[in-house]
Amino acid sequence: IARRQRQMCIRDSDEIIGVTSARYSDILRVNPGDPDNSLIVQKVRGEAGARMPMGGTALSEEEIEKIVEWVEAGANR
Repeated sequence: IARRQRQMCIRDSDEIIGVTSARYSDILRVNPGDPDNSLIVQKVRGEAGARMPMGGTALSEEEIEKIVEWVEAGANR
């Protein structure tokens, strides 16, 4: 998944955890403990605009679930 994150332009967890997106200012990029209200989860699921990773192969359900579990667990760095 880390390789996929690089494809999604995520370089550092500090850039996404608890930070709003310029385009989606009403939702945090990663809302620790709340995957349904985390933009990254919505994007990899294809629920908010273009599916991530843009221009790449969609993540598998297993990869998405790992991201969901990470967010649910508090998105520890």
